[in-house]
Amino acid sequence: LTRAKKQLKADVLMAQESSGQLLEELSLQALNPSVDLVEAINKVSLADVNAAAAHLASAKFAVAAVGNLANVPFADEL
Repeated sequence: LTRAKKQLKADVLMAQESSGQLLEELSLQALNPSVDLVEAINKVSLADVNAAAAHLASAKFAVAAVGNLANVPFADEL
């Protein structure tokens, strides 16, 4: 978890170096000035990750396809 958090923080900070990402970050801060993304990453706990994983594991499958759909299985067949 520590390594993943460090990697995510590095990715977030590196993304802010491009002008497009910087503008996106500034607009997000204007909409919700109390959110500091790096601080939010620091607050993520192992229990949060486990809860998210359990939620995803219990979710229903979805299928997306492009092109000839004749051989695409239904989600419940996966």
